[in-house]
Amino acid sequence: MTWRYLLLLIALIVLIVRISTYLVSQSITTQCSEQCVRYADNGLTYIERIRDIIYKTVSERIFKLLPSPHADLILGLTLGFDNLSRNTKFKEYLKSTGTIHVVVVSGFNITLVLSFISKFIESRYTIRGFIKLYFLLFLYSVVSGFNPPIVRAYIMSFFQGWGTVTGRKIPIAEILIASGVIMLIIKPSYISDFSFILSFLATLGLCAFSEEIINFFRKFKVDRYQIINDFSSSLAAQLLVWPVISFNFGEFSIVSLLANMLTLWTIPVSTILGFILLVFLFVPGPVANILAALVYPFLDIFVSLVKILGNLPFSSIQLRISLFTLATYYIAIFIFYRILRANRTDTKLP
Repeated sequence: MTWRYLLLLIALIVLIVRISTYLVSQSITTQCSEQCVRYADNGLTYIERIRDIIYKTVSERIFKLLPSPHADLILGLTLGFDNLSRNTKFKEYLKSTGTIHVVVVSGFNITLVLSFISKFIESRYTIRGFIKLYFLLFLYSVVSGFNPPIVRAYIMSFFQGWGTVTGRKIPIAEILIASGVIMLIIKPSYISDFSFILSFLATLGLCAFSEEIINFFRKFKVDRYQIINDFSSSLAAQLLVWPVISFNFGEFSIVSLLANMLTLWTIPVSTILGFILLVFLFVPGPVANILAALVYPFLDIFVSLVKILGNLPFSSIQLRISLFTLATYYIAIFIFYRILRANRTDTKLP
């Protein structure tokens, strides 16, 4: 047995023990009376206080420049503030079109911030530069809420960065699985966290199927179009995500793929301009107004398309699949993946 498999075995044993302990403690807590449940302090943590100060300071200024839900989108895309509770109608449109995932901080933001910060660190490919880079990225992750998708993206990015520094190429699937195991060992409650499950499955779908879907479109010479790439990414992610959504919420978005294909191109532009806008919110002069005018059309295209598609009578249907159907689907997907991998002459799939 090599050290790699030994390390994996130890990690799995620790993971099983941690999750088992968590499930037992949850069961005991549920059975206890209210007198034996230890209530947590209702006060905010230091991080929550910092985020609250940032939210109040930024939102006060940004709502003077942009209307809702455009300003709400900027707050979600850049700093991870879920401000859409004040606009419940638009939030329902996002849910029915399967686009709610794009308006919160996710792995995309980590990649974006990482590429931006790395430009200012000349020694980023050294150990010292690596530490600087990921310390700054860690600060952003904390400020943006450090939710499960952010934690997953940070850990994955950390492993990829370390592989670059040390000259080792680590398969993305191994990095994803290692990240999930580490997260569950540190915090076993993630096993029942819906955002963790969706983030993990969506990333796994992208790793396993996005390249195959792109190769399919490459045969028709249309893979150079960004809209086709967005469709391919959405389809790859949805392959593993939609059954969990249907199983948990009893709803399935019919227009999800179309909505993501038509709107995803606006998100990178809106996020980048949104970050710049946040900086210039605190700089005297007309720059913030100019940036708000520049980012508004992209936000408005997203908002308008989501509203149009969300208003369609068939945008979503009520569909709750059973646990048996859920398990059968994933088994079938796994078999399909293995067939794809076996039929490839150049095995690039993880």
